[in-house]
Amino acid sequence: MMLILRLTDLIHKTTRKAIDILRYCYFKVQMGHIGKGSYIKPGVRITGNPKRIFIGKKFKISHNSVISVGKGKILFGDDGLIGVGSFVSAGNSQIIIGNGVAIAPHCNIIAYSHHYKENEAYVNCYKEGDIIIGNNVLIEAAVIILPNVNIGNNSVIAAGCVVNKDVPDNTMVGGIPMRVIRTIK
Repeated sequence: MMLILRLTDLIHKTTRKAIDILRYCYFKVQMGHIGKGSYIKPGVRITGNPKRIFIGKKFKISHNSVISVGKGKILFGDDGLIGVGSFVSAGNSQIIIGNGVAIAPHCNIIAYSHHYKENEAYVNCYKEGDIIIGNNVLIEAAVIILPNVNIGNNSVIAAGCVVNKDVPDNTMVGGIPMRVIRTIK
């Protein structure tokens, strides 16, 4: 019985690796750039022009995530990851994600959003702007990052936070509305 489990584990691992290699080759042709050791898991949906998406080396995009780009660009750094079921949407803006960034499951990084304006039709009220995430940043589960936001290096965004303004370097933030929890040394 133990031998059968080991054998099925080996077959499963080998099959997964082969699928990752085939998907890498496919995306190497389709995207603006995908670095060595990066992979995009099955179930990831890419909308818009994939030539506007650039992925550094050893970056992982997990199952059931959506990467969407209009006339903007999305740049993923090296040695990072995006958790299961996350949504990254640049629209006509840029999203730049630095090196060593860990984005937990079910996060939303949205470079455009509808916003309330007095005496204006809701359909016509939106805000758009670049999002820049520095290096060595941890974004915990279910975080929402809105347009025109810069997140500094070595920062932590606590689970469930809505980031609607800049986050300084070496800072932990959380809550709705976002507030500084503490400085990270």
